[in-house]
Amino acid sequence: MEEDVIGIISHAESRAAEIREKAQAEAAQIIAAAEKKAAEIVKSSELSCAEYRREFLAEAEKTAESDYAAAIAKSHADAKKYADDLIEYSGEYVSDIVGRLTK
Repeated sequence: MEEDVIGIISHAESRAAEIREKAQAEAAQIIAAAEKKAAEIVKSSELSCAEYRREFLAEAEKTAESDYAAAIAKSHADAKKYADDLIEYSGEYVSDIVGRLTK
């Protein structure tokens, strides 16, 4: 009977070792697959981020160019209005000065 108990225990220990080895092998496969997938995700993310960066930079350049052109156009219009206003009111002064010089 004692031999049967020892045999059962030995068999159970052997079976437990097999299960542990199989579980460790499966865990190693799962870890390797997860690491491979993580590397793929990192690479994909880097490519996506680089593309987004290019797109946003291009959009920012367009916006900056548009804003710059609008600012130049506004400054031009403001300067023209200022000059036109000065010319409109300078007629009297010019006539007065010319009158003084021709006397």
